[in-house]
Amino acid sequence: MMSEPLKFAVIGNPISHSLSPQIHQHFAQQFDIDLSYEAIEAPEERFAETIEQLQQKGYHGVNVTVPFKLQAFDLASFKDSYSQLANASNTLVFNQDNTIAAHNTDGQGLVKDLSETKKINLKDKTVLILGAGGAVQGIIKPLLDAGVSSITISNRTYSKAHAIAKKFSSYAEVFAIQQALMPYTPSFDMLINGTSASISGETLDIPSNLVTKNTICYDLMYSKTDTAFVSWAKEQKVAYAYDGLGMLIEQAALAFSIWHDQKPNSISTHKHIATLLNS
Repeated sequence: MMSEPLKFAVIGNPISHSLSPQIHQHFAQQFDIDLSYEAIEAPEERFAETIEQLQQKGYHGVNVTVPFKLQAFDLASFKDSYSQLANASNTLVFNQDNTIAAHNTDGQGLVKDLSETKKINLKDKTVLILGAGGAVQGIIKPLLDAGVSSITISNRTYSKAHAIAKKFSSYAEVFAIQQALMPYTPSFDMLINGTSASISGETLDIPSNLVTKNTICYDLMYSKTDTAFVSWAKEQKVAYAYDGLGMLIEQAALAFSIWHDQKPNSISTHKHIATLLNS
């Protein structure tokens, strides 16, 4: 009698654009793991109910994306240090006793993509992050650990940016500004878009003096075509303009390692996904 495949999923809203199923299937093939991995769109008010249903159906874990990372953190009985700092989780493990363990691999995935895949030295870089959601909170400590000299957070609601800056200020220089003040700020070594504008298709109103030709621009979101933020960055003729596909692959590799205790070859997966997108 053949055993059933190990069942996993990614949950978000929206989720139809997700490349996570293809990424995890490529990882699984490296180890001959029989894997079922789906993209599931949960109603925004029924995330906890969706998780409970998946546990009952024998799923082993899920990845979590917008807008459920804060809710995923709240559901867990065990939370790793990155989740605790971010108050957000993107990877859940369903234990046999029905408890849930939460991890956050976003920030480590971002740093690995920047430093190892894109060969960017993060030491002493000044960083401006747009947005103050769960994804932003998940990347701050790994960026500080990688040696950036300061992080500035800009958000329409100043109180949210200020709360995050205060939370992380004991680790390094973390500041908060309102978007309305952005035209009066200096240029930065790195500009990261952590808003949902790239998903919603909003136009980003970003002052051009925030960047120079040497600024690294990185969108935490990804798309088959340039996101609005990447398009803006290219218009400024910056040297580096990336979307979040590399981060997606690297955070997925870390999640895969948590679930399967196997470290996949993410470099080959970068090539595989690039081929899929270009076909």
